[in-house]
Amino acid sequence: MARLKSPNGSVLIFAIWTLSLLVVFASYIGLRIRQRAEVISRIEDRSILRHLSEAGVKKAVATIRRDMAQNGFDPNVERKQALHANPARFGRTVLGTGTFEIGYDDHNIVSGKSRFVNGVEDEDAKINLNLCDWAVIRRLFQIVLAVKDEEATALADAVVGWREFGDTQAKGFYSEDYYQQLEYPYKVKHAEFETLDELRLLEGVTEEVYEKILPFVTIYGSGQININTAPKEILMALGLDNSMADKILQVRRGVDDEEYTADDVVFQKPFDLASDVKKIVELTKEEIKQIDDLNATQLISVNSSVFKITSKAILPQRNLAFNSVVIYNALEGKIEYWQEK
Repeated sequence: MARLKSPNGSVLIFAIWTLSLLVVFASYIGLRIRQRAEVISRIEDRSILRHLSEAGVKKAVATIRRDMAQNGFDPNVERKQALHANPARFGRTVLGTGTFEIGYDDHNIVSGKSRFVNGVEDEDAKINLNLCDWAVIRRLFQIVLAVKDEEATALADAVVGWREFGDTQAKGFYSEDYYQQLEYPYKVKHAEFETLDELRLLEGVTEEVYEKILPFVTIYGSGQININTAPKEILMALGLDNSMADKILQVRRGVDDEEYTADDVVFQKPFDLASDVKKIVELTKEEIKQIDDLNATQLISVNSSVFKITSKAILPQRNLAFNSVVIYNALEGKIEYWQEK
């Protein structure tokens, strides 16, 4: 009887073993299919997000072009509102399974906080690190970082030393020793900044310094600052004291003390700045001299032509986001920079 049962038992064991192998193989195949499906799904999600974000950029560029066609480069309240604070044009837009919106963080030096504003950011309201002089850059570091003179001086030295060669070394602005003694040494560029990320390479520029100074600097535009959009930090970096900067902002914001509203005052000519401000608030002789000195530098203007577009795409169901950051030169009608993250 044992001999008769033995073959049947062996067949059963073999069948179970074979079935187990098939289950393991099927599980492996299923796992690989799921992994590939997830990869494909991620690629599709990224493609959708990228197209959503690109749609936001195209919408912003079209809005800027339409505004320029209607208003040219003449400063006016309508243009200021239309471009820099306009939820109707730049607010969240639903497209297919996702959304996109265009906006930026508007910083407030008084409260130390920032608010999100739907619109495009004015690059001509920032300090151009390639064109502004050492004194302006030094004041900007001191104001934004709230540091002592020595640290602001060292940071300004590093910026000017990075972009220039010759006189800066001869005058003792900085030394290249720091860069040569690093664990992974590199040479100072001695040329203009091509991206703002180069700031991270400078002596003294920590990640905290970089994040704080980034909203106030640019490498695009003519180097002239638009006094109709420049924040208080920039006005003070140009040489105006705290009181004078506040008075310009007070006049600029109008009766409601809010930026980008219908009662804003828009300055029409840099050389009329003092007289325009005097119509609304009193100015001392010293404050008038500050404005005259600022006009003499030819560092200020009343309009803008370069804008930063930040388009954020979202897939709500997947809780995924994707940003495109673009610098658009409206004067030349071209995109000068495009970053995706």
